[in-house]
Amino acid sequence: MAITNVGSGTTTPTIDVVSTLDTNTVFGIYQAYINLTNLVKGDVIRVFVTTKVLTGDTEETLFEAIYANDLIANSIVCTPPFVSEFSSSFKIEQTDGVARAFPWAVYRLDS
Repeated sequence: MAITNVGSGTTTPTIDVVSTLDTNTVFGIYQAYINLTNLVKGDVIRVFVTTKVLTGDTEETLFEAIYANDLIANSIVCTPPFVSEFSSSFKIEQTDGVARAFPWAVYRLDS
């Protein structure tokens, strides 16, 4: 089995605007990592994943987590691994604080 980096970069979200980090349409097992070291007191980040169950479906939320510097500092967070057959998107939204840069990467497990 091989692990493939299918997308990576650094994003600086606009407050209260959802940013899509990566979208995938290849069947596989995916997981995203986001470095939240730049969070400071008062910053709040929403990380979520959307996916489809059937090819004609609309993407809906599969996973969501909220991170705040008051609760978590100097850390990297990751989504749980999940299977996506048709489509999946990794998203981030900064809901409070000052916009900051966050490095991220999305990986796919290949058989």
